[in-house]
Amino acid sequence: MANTTIAEDSDKAGITITIIFSIYYGIVFLSGFIGNVLIMVAVFKFKHMKSVVNGFLANLALADILFILFSLFDGLTFLFDEWRFGDAVCRIQSTFVEIAYTISVLTLVAVAVERYVSICYPYKRKRTFKQSLYISAGLWLIAFIFCSPLFYGYSVRLEEPSGQINKNKKRICANDNWSNKSRLVFYIIHSVLIYLLPLTVMCISHYKISKVLIRQKMVRSSTYSSESKQEIISTSNGDINENKSSRTSVNKIDSNNALSTIQRKRQRTVNRRANIIKLLIVVTAIFFTLWSPFIFIRLLLYFKVHIHQMIWRASQLLILANTAVNCVIYALISPAFKKAFKCLFTCGAKSNSMLTMNYSISRSVEFSESMRKHTTIAQPVP
Repeated sequence: MANTTIAEDSDKAGITITIIFSIYYGIVFLSGFIGNVLIMVAVFKFKHMKSVVNGFLANLALADILFILFSLFDGLTFLFDEWRFGDAVCRIQSTFVEIAYTISVLTLVAVAVERYVSICYPYKRKRTFKQSLYISAGLWLIAFIFCSPLFYGYSVRLEEPSGQINKNKKRICANDNWSNKSRLVFYIIHSVLIYLLPLTVMCISHYKISKVLIRQKMVRSSTYSSESKQEIISTSNGDINENKSSRTSVNKIDSNNALSTIQRKRQRTVNRRANIIKLLIVVTAIFFTLWSPFIFIRLLLYFKVHIHQMIWRASQLLILANTAVNCVIYALISPAFKKAFKCLFTCGAKSNSMLTMNYSISRSVEFSESMRKHTTIAQPVP
């Protein structure tokens, strides 16, 4: 009787976990798929969204979509309690899930490096949106080459359910064609090259970018003050001929208005850059926070450390959640994405034209700022 009660409680717990998992997976799948599709549509539909950073973010969204679609097989396997999709799908699914993760990390590195070069070396030639797509294609090629050996490692095999010797064997999809040593070596190299090294590069890049932005903000604040004083002195000492007082007054007003306009435009540029960096830091931090448990637990398993099955499953659910959060982050932090998402839902021609106009104004401000810097450098020192 006691054994029967324990079995019934175990079955109830299993059903509860299955229901919770199904609801969780359904919510994450729909929100992640729809959200990442919206990101890609927003980037390619609106002209003001076609920047280098957004090109990389669209590539990140594509990797998330790929991960979501192929993770569907893992979700169904959990519900069926075995793999039911054949050997070929096992190999393709396992390889492409790893490719999606690799692409995500390489893309985040590319974004961090691009922002570092753009902000810390502002006079270098800027990349274009089209070039960001070419770089993204190159990253996909690297990921394919790096992860292609997994296609020959995975296969379907039969395994007896643990503790149930008389039960029928169930099919599982696992990397059994490699030796234990080969698996361990591959995942150690993968963890170093596609986890620790990229994380280090991104942390250093974001740290240096933040220092430069803070320094630029402080320098510009003092520069605006000195420029204003110098302009007032020069206008007060100039043109002492006819109508001296009235012309000086007009010149002062015009000069102050022009300086105020330039100051606002430059401040908008600084704020926009700061928002982009804030967005990238949040996306990177959440990505590695949600992926780290899975990476470390997987390594421990290959080192033959016993990990409870539910802990291993929980780490897999965390990485699935990562695919659904980026759209929310963009909508909360990035004004450009917020406007683009709003325009996608309202579908108004007026909204689209306003976005295009804002893009043109922003680009003209950046061009003016760049020309001013080059002119300043080109002038001889008195």
